[in-house]
Amino acid sequence: MHGFGGIEQLAYEDTDQPALSEPAEAIVKLRAAAINHIDIWNRLGATGMVTQLPHILGADGAGVVVEVGEPVQNVKKATRFACIRRSAAASASSV
Repeated sequence: MHGFGGIEQLAYEDTDQPALSEPAEAIVKLRAAAINHIDIWNRLGATGMVTQLPHILGADGAGVVVEVGEPVQNVKKATRFACIRRSAAASASSV
């Protein structure tokens, strides 16, 4: 979303694939994502949680790990993964 308000603020857009922003992260290619009531409130600007626009709604996701930072020891590529994270409705997310 690019602004706060009603459903007219929602748009389906292509975005850049995420990259590891820190060595101790992993990238998960999402296979499923959920939009919940908190996302509606975020879209309306009611929570104060969204501080930067544009913003990808969604907090719950599940997928497969496709990239792992070098110091990460407890997650490997191809591991199935579920997460609660901001922007989980993207096609991939760093965790």
